[in-house]
Amino acid sequence: RGKMFGRENDLEKLKRRWDLVRLGEYRQEPLLLISGEGGIGKTRLLRELQVYTGLRDGYILHAVAQERDAATPYAVVTRILSNYIAEQPAEVLRSRMTGFTAGEVVKLVPHLSEKLGQIQANPPLDPSAERARLLDQTSQFLLNIANYQPTLLLIDDLHFSDPASLEILQLVLRQAVGSSLLVTAAYRDVALRYSNPAGRLVTALESDGLVFRVPLRRLSQNTIKQMLEALLGNTVSRKFLRSIYQATEGNPYFVEE
Repeated sequence: RGKMFGRENDLEKLKRRWDLVRLGEYRQEPLLLISGEGGIGKTRLLRELQVYTGLRDGYILHAVAQERDAATPYAVVTRILSNYIAEQPAEVLRSRMTGFTAGEVVKLVPHLSEKLGQIQANPPLDPSAERARLLDQTSQFLLNIANYQPTLLLIDDLHFSDPASLEILQLVLRQAVGSSLLVTAAYRDVALRYSNPAGRLVTALESDGLVFRVPLRRLSQNTIKQMLEALLGNTVSRKFLRSIYQATEGNPYFVEE
């Protein structure tokens, strides 16, 4: 399970997009969407981009959505914020938070107060206005992070995301054009329907021209041959290659298994 095969062109697309963000020349779609069936290599491609970004002075925000998240409001965004807050010293967090931000973020990540001390509660509003303030301040906080350092936000298994997190992500993406933030998400499109909140989000963002898709297809028989020879450290016969290819239909995860 070493070298990645058959995705060189796809990875180059992602790298080029990140380089434009890093250089402050990015004026295109702020969401890179890696789509495909399970086991096709979406997570591996995210990891390759993460390594590339880290080697080029980018900051990485990350989260993996889980199937149980659908019933937990803000689960994915809370995971992103928790990872960031745990990594940053108090002075950095204070510089990224202005106005009402700390009072809203602490609702999602209570251990923020362990870093910043006692945080004054924001003035009470009616429920709908309080929710709007939470969405607005949280999205602004994510954008503020990118104002200080070019930032890559990685979300794996987007199709499992909870609706509230997707609302925040939509707010972020609508303001991210021309910023130093690049959002890259992987999702299983073959199982996604419009009734799924992530499906509705993608449809809405695509209609506004905010999505750049990177669809992943199954690998060719020749690429599977390269994979097998790398995994086994030896050449493989045509009969063996054919049997593996017929059984897996070119899905790289099934080939490895």
